[in-house]
Amino acid sequence: MKLWPTSAILLLVTIYLARTGMGYVLSLSGPTLLYLTELVHTEIQSFSLAFSLRFVGVIIGGVMVGFVMHRTKEQINQLYLMAIFLFLKGLFNLITPWLTSIWIMSIAIMVIGITFGYLDAGLQAIILRIWGATTSRPLIYLYHFTIGIGGIFAPIIAEPFLLKAYGHRENNPNCPGNSTSNDSSTSAVGDQELNPVAWSYIIIGIYFFVITILTLALAYFKTDEKAFQKFSASENVTVEKRKEEPIRDLIWVFAPLIGYYFCSVSNEILFNSFIYPVAVCSELKFSIPDATLVNSLYWIGLMVGRGSGIFAASYIRPAKIAIFCIAGTIIMMWILVLFGRTTPQVTWAVSIVHGFFVGPLYPSGESEASLLATSISVIIWIVELTTHRCY
Repeated sequence: MKLWPTSAILLLVTIYLARTGMGYVLSLSGPTLLYLTELVHTEIQSFSLAFSLRFVGVIIGGVMVGFVMHRTKEQINQLYLMAIFLFLKGLFNLITPWLTSIWIMSIAIMVIGITFGYLDAGLQAIILRIWGATTSRPLIYLYHFTIGIGGIFAPIIAEPFLLKAYGHRENNPNCPGNSTSNDSSTSAVGDQELNPVAWSYIIIGIYFFVITILTLALAYFKTDEKAFQKFSASENVTVEKRKEEPIRDLIWVFAPLIGYYFCSVSNEILFNSFIYPVAVCSELKFSIPDATLVNSLYWIGLMVGRGSGIFAASYIRPAKIAIFCIAGTIIMMWILVLFGRTTPQVTWAVSIVHGFFVGPLYPSGESEASLLATSISVIIWIVELTTHRCY
């Protein structure tokens, strides 16, 4: 087996580090949701608009990357464009603690979503271009896997800052409807001081600035082009040639796929975003360390499920895996709705098991998405809306 050149390894490491940071940002919105609502002086219901705009941004970024990469592939190294979006992601996370208007913060969160959508698709495209459809398969699996690393560590990193800010009133920490939640006399910090939770965002902002510098260095030395020449020359790459499919046939293929991913991603994000405030503000009355651990357990379950799904896909059709996981998430959500608000043990168990079932959904859809899976996914979406309303 030939050793890969150092430049190719550095490129992959940088891509995976960027993906890990993306997972951190995605996960951080859960433990810090109450902090963000306090920052802009609004309730969770009103702040949900910002989350909706974030995923509008993800769609915009995902669509944008195709047009931008196609039109600029001859003019500019694509790593330079990735560096721009990495920088923007770091910048808008860094300034988040100083945004006190719900509308300005919503726009900032939407921009963060655009950068996520662009980087998510763009970094995968770079891997596929360099290593080809076959060799890149395990690399793409690892790419999807590394997002969970950031997801696990975000609540852990946020915990000491949450304790410093709200630990003195741990039995009722900054919950909606609190008569004391907006009273500066009950807070660990005054109105003019920087809330310690802000450091969760400052850290990830600086992290992305470092990744930006690494990406610029790789672009300057044309690392991706050298890797492309190396792997395209050493492997037999065959390009399939066939007639362009009629647009009607493409619609029949992509409409179910889009529906599947709409529900799959909402399934993943909704639970992560609201499990922390539910844990600390409902009858469960979790402590801050327990609530952040529950959040991390969800991501651990997701990573185990994703890894298991990748292994199982070698023996079982992805559509069957998807249907199995969809059934599991529906069951877990109803168990959480019926028993989770009053029984802490149920919340602990559902967090990791639900994450396990959610994990394989995304990669399973990349291999095969059927109309049946899409239809059942819509049921998940309805169930989760019910869950949100119940809490």
